[in-house]
Amino acid sequence: MLGGTLFFLHLYFSILTAQLGDSLFMAENMGAFDTTASCHREAAETVEKPAPCRRRAYFAAGSFGGGQSGDMDSNLGSGMLGFSNKITDDIMLGLALSGAKSHEGLDPGGSVSGMTSRGASLLAAYTPSASGLRLFATGQVADLDLRETHYYDNGGGLEASHGETGAVAYGLAAQAGWEFQGPPRHRLMPYADYRWSMARAHAFREPDGSAPADYRGRNIASSEVRLGLQDKFSLSDEVILSGRIAWGHRLDDGKNKFFDSAGNLIQDIGLDAGKRDWAEAAIGANWRVVEGVQLQSRLSAHTGDTGNPAAAVTLGAALSF
Repeated sequence: MLGGTLFFLHLYFSILTAQLGDSLFMAENMGAFDTTASCHREAAETVEKPAPCRRRAYFAAGSFGGGQSGDMDSNLGSGMLGFSNKITDDIMLGLALSGAKSHEGLDPGGSVSGMTSRGASLLAAYTPSASGLRLFATGQVADLDLRETHYYDNGGGLEASHGETGAVAYGLAAQAGWEFQGPPRHRLMPYADYRWSMARAHAFREPDGSAPADYRGRNIASSEVRLGLQDKFSLSDEVILSGRIAWGHRLDDGKNKFFDSAGNLIQDIGLDAGKRDWAEAAIGANWRVVEGVQLQSRLSAHTGDTGNPAAAVTLGAALSF
């Protein structure tokens, strides 16, 4: 029963990992968004006084996924809104505001949890025009609010206890790859991806029920790596299709120990964040609608129970100015 009491805690990592993934997705897309093309053309066409060029862009992205912990009723939605600036032809820096909401539950006898997140992210990308090194990075801070109900058998029937808590969370993610020309119209990039997240969880106490949970706050952390391969296919001058496959591995043991009590029972219990190894895949498309306007999409999925959505769709848009 105590394990069910702390059922919601892996949501901290689920919501952070999803938002870090969205930020990396937009860092890669905004790094590849050629806002500087007009700069070179306008400079060449206007010898005496080059016209102003567009190095900045607004962007927005949203994602929705489901199937956390094998429960198809569980879901997670997130969104971000920000702007980027190409400070050189190769380097992009960006800032975004983000939010997310998740719901996860078990059948009666387990727990039902809901979490909301509000935060901000920094994005960076190094994408030289020629083949070679590609670097993407993001850092995030977020405020998390959580409501949880857990069910248990008190000997005379099913009973529920309710509680609310929160956390301040931090996350870092980086991806390094080497892009090169593959078969005609294909560009390949093997890559490595690292993600770290930490939540300063506040104390949690359920004021009702015959066996209310009570635990002290503490820091919980998780880190994971991915090794993968990406293929970009130029369908036309305006449309690029992409696909990637990767193997993921959790560097920590996925367990964070907590001091917990319920009724008169006191013990240390662990938070199991899911499997330590999994495979994942994604397909996507980038469409340059007109010069300075780009749409992005991605459909991703992974194997095993990692605590993250089993499948998710992400949509993005960017407008240079």
